[in-house]
Amino acid sequence: MALYQYQCSECQETFEAFVTVDHRDEAQTCPNGHLKGLRLMAAVKFQMEDRRQSFRKAMSKTPGKHFT
Repeated sequence: MALYQYQCSECQETFEAFVTVDHRDEAQTCPNGHLKGLRLMAAVKFQMEDRRQSFRKAMSKTPGKHFT
């Protein structure tokens, strides 16, 4: 089961529900009792970082260790 975000097309309330992957696209019941909750597409934000820079940054915080 996964957590999905839905919005009721009747009352416009946004809510979350744990739903199996097989049933994620089916209408879900909103907290107000309407069976009109349609799944929203969530935007995901991530940032890629050069692993060498991350390693050097982490190691620079280690006392007595020096990396170039």
